Amino acid sequence: MAGDFSGMVKEAIELIWKAFDKEKASKGYRLLRQAAEGGDADAYCFLGRCRIPCR
Repeated sequence: MAGDFSGMVKEAIELIWKAFDKEKASKGYRLLRQAAEGGDADAYCFLGRCRIPCR
């Protein structure tokens, strides 16, 4: 990842796509939703890459 993302988005990326753990992916998904609700366009983009919300 070479992008300059917010801290919340960076953490979510680590949790969803690099940790390979369902609970961590769930936390990452929640972080992306929170960032997106705050207006973070990158978070919206990454949410679009999540096929199924991790719950």
